[in-house]
Amino acid sequence: MGRRRWNKKHPDKARAQQQHQRRPEDAADPPVRLLALQPNSTVVGVAMGNRVTFVDYKTGEEVRLAVPAPAEAAGAAAAAAETVATTSAAAAPGPHAGILRVLQFSPDGQFLLTGADDKAARLWATGEGAAAAGSGGAWRCAAAWRTPKKTSVGGFSLDGIHALFADKFGDVLVGRAPAPAAAAAEGAVSEPPLQAPSTLLGHFCTIVTALAPSPCGRFLATGDREYKVRVSWLPEDLQAGSYEIQGYCFGHQDFVSCVAFAIQRDEQNQGDQAPAKVPGRSVLLSGSGDGTVRVWDYEACTQLSSYVASAPAAAGAAPAAAAAGAGGEGSSAPEEAGGEEASGGGDEGDDEGDGAEADGGEEGPSAGAGAGQGEADGEGGEGAAAGGGGFVEPQRRSKAPACPPVLSLAVSPDGSTVAVVVEGDDEVQLLDLNWATSSLELRQRLRWPDVRYPCQVAFGPTGQLWVVGGVPMTTAQSAHIGVAQRGPDGSFVTCTAEVVSPAARSLLEARVEEEEAKMAEGGELFVYSKRLRRPAYDEEEVQTFKRKRNDYKETQRLAALRLRQDELAKQKQGQGQPNGGAVEIAPEAAAA
Repeated sequence: MGRRRWNKKHPDKARAQQQHQRRPEDAADPPVRLLALQPNSTVVGVAMGNRVTFVDYKTGEEVRLAVPAPAEAAGAAAAAAETVATTSAAAAPGPHAGILRVLQFSPDGQFLLTGADDKAARLWATGEGAAAAGSGGAWRCAAAWRTPKKTSVGGFSLDGIHALFADKFGDVLVGRAPAPAAAAAEGAVSEPPLQAPSTLLGHFCTIVTALAPSPCGRFLATGDREYKVRVSWLPEDLQAGSYEIQGYCFGHQDFVSCVAFAIQRDEQNQGDQAPAKVPGRSVLLSGSGDGTVRVWDYEACTQLSSYVASAPAAAGAAPAAAAAGAGGEGSSAPEEAGGEEASGGGDEGDDEGDGAEADGGEEGPSAGAGAGQGEADGEGGEGAAAGGGGFVEPQRRSKAPACPPVLSLAVSPDGSTVAVVVEGDDEVQLLDLNWATSSLELRQRLRWPDVRYPCQVAFGPTGQLWVVGGVPMTTAQSAHIGVAQRGPDGSFVTCTAEVVSPAARSLLEARVEEEEAKMAEGGELFVYSKRLRRPAYDEEEVQTFKRKRNDYKETQRLAALRLRQDELAKQKQGQGQPNGGAVEIAPEAAAA
């Protein structure tokens, strides 16, 4: 009742709204560059902001998405009005009204999953014959789901039947993909209605940053920004929910940014024929904001080894400096067991009681949060900007040593090579996975002469290494593409010009001279990991936030009002008849 009076009739509502204006840097998370390779095909997709481009890199032919007319997508556009506009008016409409966060093909290449800040996830039919009629061969949207909060990461089940996507509430949601035949039968270019997805599992209001199904299909590994990797059992019917947890992988000292499974390929003798590669043992790998890549036995949830990809940066280095190339030196030696205290484990990594609201661009810090646990998103919000009166938001701190985080990792199809991208580093680290010792050893540092600031890496079906990077500016729409392949000696050599046709590269990169010039001048650069970092507040800062919150003030006002009512009742009770005029009921009558 009190909150309703505040929202509708309180005379200071306009003044309070003016005090809660968001800072420009907190209006939205920075954009990300996404890379996706379609299995069993030569189609590659690149996304930046809400622009996404798919091209057959052999022929240079562009593959479009059958996006409905802007009038049909007006509702979605209104839902994302608060996000940063990153597409020019002359550009073609994108699949979403907000910044893209998910771009993932199904394992069989029949579907494409996209998710964005417009709180929607869409499934596109990409198989042969699935193009919409009258759309010039464009891929048609086969299903769409509405998410409670902005999407953060997505993927598919191992069989490709279910689409998995997480929102910033910390829930992993699931939607069933239609049969490929049914998806191809629908020929009209129309926007399917937004459905309500089922909930598979939850991370209790901490943002899920990565997910991947195990090679056996029995488990799902999910990482979050509370320093942990969770391994959950997958039921036969994913829409019924996952209620069994295999275990937690503790050890990271900062957010988990990426997870991937590596499969050892064993040679099997087939008589007169050449030996065939068959799946064997598998392990789980995870990258983190603490600059390490760790190898796990995901069934026992124990750490097998760890590789230091980046050393702590110099004291006082700004995040922009890290983005501008302050990547630390990598180490090929495994970490000492005593040097990594699992500060992210135990009470820090426990799901229960962590965080209240995980959507950083929308809510402020939790009123009841304590230092190191329960904080809201680091992207600010109402509590951070409230109050005025010279109040300055405290500087956000990380519990881990300040070092460039691992942004992305990928495992080669034969399970022998792991590619690692460190934020702010122009090189990609290529590691050998030693299956005998389950350890990672540095083999090579690979640099493309025309690719700056790589942010995501992926291996193609034939073992080619792809990387996407570009100008780290919020207004950028371009990208840098690089390709490499393994040479006779086992080392990777760049081969972008030999693999990608000039027409395909021009469409994928869409380079802009002004953006390149601004980067050369050292303009304002952002860091991709900003949306993954978790702020830390001490008790004094938390109490300051509480005093600045309007709901806290309203609670105090209502408490004072109840106290006043009690005092008036006592005065009335003393002046009038006993019990304040209440009629006393005999115990016998009450029992009857």
